[in-house]
Amino acid sequence: MRDFTVLTWGRLGSAVVQMAMIVALGSYASPDTLGLALSVLGISTLAASLSDLGLSTTALRAWARGDSDTALAAASTSNLLGLAVGGVGLAGALVLAVLDNRLWPVVPLIVWALAERQTETWLTIALGEGKARRVGWLVLARRLLAGSVMAVLVAVGVDPAWAFSCALASAAVLFWCVTVRRPPGLVSLPSAIDEIRRSWPIGVSVVAGQARNLDTAIVAAALGSGAAAAFGLGVRTGASGMIAFSNVGALLLANHVRLGPRRLKRVAWIILGCSLVLALVAASSAPAIYVVLPPLIPWLTVEDASVLALALSAYMLVGGNTVLGPLGNALGIDRLGGYLSIATVLAYLGALALLSTAAGLKIAVVAAAATQLVSLVIRVALVHVKGEGREGLWRA
Repeated sequence: MRDFTVLTWGRLGSAVVQMAMIVALGSYASPDTLGLALSVLGISTLAASLSDLGLSTTALRAWARGDSDTALAAASTSNLLGLAVGGVGLAGALVLAVLDNRLWPVVPLIVWALAERQTETWLTIALGEGKARRVGWLVLARRLLAGSVMAVLVAVGVDPAWAFSCALASAAVLFWCVTVRRPPGLVSLPSAIDEIRRSWPIGVSVVAGQARNLDTAIVAAALGSGAAAAFGLGVRTGASGMIAFSNVGALLLANHVRLGPRRLKRVAWIILGCSLVLALVAASSAPAIYVVLPPLIPWLTVEDASVLALALSAYMLVGGNTVLGPLGNALGIDRLGGYLSIATVLAYLGALALLSTAAGLKIAVVAAAATQLVSLVIRVALVHVKGEGREGLWRA
């Protein structure tokens, strides 16, 4: 329990520091600059998920079964895939920056997302080894280093957008070097392909979930990067808070064999209840947001505060899905969970794309949140049925 507490507080502390960095960027930069940075942040996170394809989840599940060879092979394959995707993504970002000079300050975010994703893959192995306390301290130290670097760069006169992206990238690369492990042997291309094939149902679910990070970019394309700034603040606040959800999901996946299906079923109902309560609290927090943030972000309006609160509420429901996704994988419903993730993210992004201009941003965000609630209820029902032992539903 003590290890779980250290891990949770480490993740939450990391989230708080990252949000402080985003608020600092909003304080120094215009809404257009913040909206652009948060859009690229989301796109970079999606690109990083393509370098994993569910391999980290496969590694953690294999470690929970005591299959260390498969776990290390999956993690090593993820790192190799990350280098390939990172090279392509960085080359594409540089070409786009040449065409549009506004993008230069946010190019390092590509490096940040990929390095951080690879670090998380190796940290899942550490979780499987029971080193939750070490993982908690590492994730907190990584973000504290990034925040310190940003503060120093801004103090010496570096452009805030450059300071933000370079600080995140440098800390991520350093901690990747600290956590990466040497595999027992070189992973051959055929072995890497086999690992990817084995993890593809989980990978589909992971990539589909990460595609949700296109939300800020979609709002920016529909309404302009300035209008997307407040929405992006809510999204990144929610995404930072979701670290606690992903932490719970990782621990459940690591211990699913010991807990058993029936206990996991009860956990699913608890997750649903907690997600709903958090979503309602977040949706009603607009007045408090308007009191707290304007002294830090002068351009924030009452309308912006409402959009931020609704986006945050939607991400509390996303958090519930983030926990129940790995829980479903542990119970053997990878494929069905993947299909549900694809349908949910298409509905979520579609609501934002179609309703932002047609009905206004607030209505679009409420509709997007509704798609997450429907997905969450379906996942709970699936876990409930699986917990009752009705195996026939899960046979392909």
